[in-house]
Amino acid sequence: MHHLAATLLGIDPQTWIGVVIGAAVSIGVAYLIYLRQKRPRTLDYTGGDLLSLAADEEVFPGVKLDVSWSPGGTEDDSWLEPLSLKEAQIASYRIQNTGKRAIKADDFQEPLTVRAPEGRLIDCVVTEVSHPGVCDLGSVDVPCDGPRTEDTVCFTPALLNPGDWIKINVLTDGLEGDVELTCWIVDESRPMKYRQRIS
Repeated sequence: MHHLAATLLGIDPQTWIGVVIGAAVSIGVAYLIYLRQKRPRTLDYTGGDLLSLAADEEVFPGVKLDVSWSPGGTEDDSWLEPLSLKEAQIASYRIQNTGKRAIKADDFQEPLTVRAPEGRLIDCVVTEVSHPGVCDLGSVDVPCDGPRTEDTVCFTPALLNPGDWIKINVLTDGLEGDVELTCWIVDESRPMKYRQRIS
């Protein structure tokens, strides 16, 4: 067959073998890309409508609303003074596995990161999950590779099967713009993005 190829195409047998191997590798890579696109790994979020906790001067003229926040809940926190918030806002988000593959804790190269740019992130609370075991409920106080900063918190779900979701409430003060949600997943098909609606 090698002699036939050499005769028909004018190519020596070793070159012909290289061409065949190269074609086989190309087909294999194309098939793997096809399989990956057929089973995408994506995480998205929806929500984010900000609710201001300050009094509306048009509705309540001359009224000043003071908002204070205290972590409370444990004896360790009992000594903390309540924090006075000047421009408090709260927003709710739903983070969902919109892909076709499960996402485990080990799959997160960078955890789910909630950031309040040019403002303070006072608290981030996981309020609800699609199934028990997806993520711990309660306040997120896990540091992002170090001490928690004023504008960022991080957390990593235990397991998000396709369709699984997490609801969080984010309390901010002096936020300019929107809360940012990011993460990095192994073999992700694209970065996490905001969607108006997730089915």
